[in-house]
Amino acid sequence: MNSSNVQSKNLSQLILEKLEILKNVLLKKDKPFLTIDEASEYIGLSKNTIYRYVSMNIINHYKLQGRKLYFRIHDLDDFILNEKNKIFNTREIEKRQ
Repeated sequence: MNSSNVQSKNLSQLILEKLEILKNVLLKKDKPFLTIDEASEYIGLSKNTIYRYVSMNIINHYKLQGRKLYFRIHDLDDFILNEKNKIFNTREIEKRQ
């Protein structure tokens, strides 16, 4: 097998994996709450990072009886779209000054 076939196969596998993630995310849009695993997949951060953000009260979350963490999709979207997370391009930076 030549390197072109290997690269094509790797790319195909990567595309299939990403499509599976998208499918799972879209199916979860109807759920009111996501678990830590689902939230990690949804926003593309590791569970450890999410746990750290939860402990720092950066991401809104819910705990049932002080145990399992749950997240509303709306809260995760707000976290991602938070103005503090935005990277400004050069033109926007110049306008702000």
